[in-house]
Amino acid sequence: MAEEYQNTWMGKEAEDASSTRKTSSLLTMVSSLSLLFCYSETLLFWLPSKTLLALMVSLGEHEANRIFYLSVPQEALLDVSVSLADNSQTKRGWNRIIIEKPFGFDALSSYKLTQCFLSKFQEKQLYRIDHRLGKDLIENITVLRFSNLVILSEECGMEAQGRYFGHYGVIRDIVHSHILQTIALFAMEPPVSLDGEDIRNEKVKVLRSIRKLNLNDVVLGQYKNSADKSGCYMNSLMPTFFAAALYIDNARWDGVPFLVKTGVGLIKHRQPDEAILLKVNNKVPGLGLQLDASELNLLYRDKYDVEVPDSYEHLLLDVIDGDTHLFMRSDELEAAWNILTPILDKIEENKVVPELYETGGRGPVGAYYLGAKHGNAFSSGINFEVILELTKFESSSPNLVLAVSLMNASRIEDDSSSSR
Repeated sequence: MAEEYQNTWMGKEAEDASSTRKTSSLLTMVSSLSLLFCYSETLLFWLPSKTLLALMVSLGEHEANRIFYLSVPQEALLDVSVSLADNSQTKRGWNRIIIEKPFGFDALSSYKLTQCFLSKFQEKQLYRIDHRLGKDLIENITVLRFSNLVILSEECGMEAQGRYFGHYGVIRDIVHSHILQTIALFAMEPPVSLDGEDIRNEKVKVLRSIRKLNLNDVVLGQYKNSADKSGCYMNSLMPTFFAAALYIDNARWDGVPFLVKTGVGLIKHRQPDEAILLKVNNKVPGLGLQLDASELNLLYRDKYDVEVPDSYEHLLLDVIDGDTHLFMRSDELEAAWNILTPILDKIEENKVVPELYETGGRGPVGAYYLGAKHGNAFSSGINFEVILELTKFESSSPNLVLAVSLMNASRIEDDSSSSR
């Protein structure tokens, strides 16, 4: 079992001698319980609890906190969470539940999902995880905004998984969480404090202030042969690319377009080193008014002789510490869906055909016309880009205390991409 965890969980990092020692030390404290059953068989959820109790007794422990990491198909999420809530919570410590995106399919389904969770758990127990928010770069936006006047451009890699991505698409998968969360962090007013609730209060205000999207301000794309490369699950009209001009109707950002662009199969940027890349427009010395862009770049690994933690490592430690500021609250989730659900409905009603683009390129030409329309090219200004590379999903999420990775036995192979 230890060798299996080392190969599949730690991956290439375990090749380093130091990482191998740390992994071996960690695995001595890891126990696993494999169950293969239909997730509706609620009685079997007593087994993880009994296993944990037996482990506590063997260690001479009487109290323990529990984290439930639900890496399960969306259709199993409610059954699994309800069963765990009824059968596996401890009464001698705290219980926290980690949920992976997407948090619903639209505003209505998200609301129903949230109400079901709140019938079994308190809001403070829910941790809706978005691994991009665990990046030091993203968290540093708050520091950058309130101590420097900068323009931030962030590029990061991400994997799309055939059946999952083909069903939810780029808007529900990427825009709802990564893009809107990054904008909220960037555009929010200074919070009363850096406490998680104060930060989330300000993010909700931003999301509620985002103007209703118009189809004329949206560009959809799909890269050629995407259905073949996503395991044949891709709907013929499902976009793999999304660009839009967002406006925040408040005093600070009145009239300022936030140009967002995200897509699969674009120029490959696979998990580059974390960095802050700034371009400052300045006047070229001499007569006339000619502008030039100067770069002020900070590469974390060159500047700081420390190991930059993995995003999941960062977020899971936050769950243990009870730090909520990088996790979405229920009203935050609702506000994000209220932005996207109307435009998703319009896209479906009008059967909008995505513009095709070549794999490895820069996406549909329409995105650049959109930028010009709003007086700002995608190469400058306030511009958030998430570059995705469509690859086969190879590993599941790491376990912590009790990680639940369940699937219907009749379609194990199809649902192996349930972890994102």
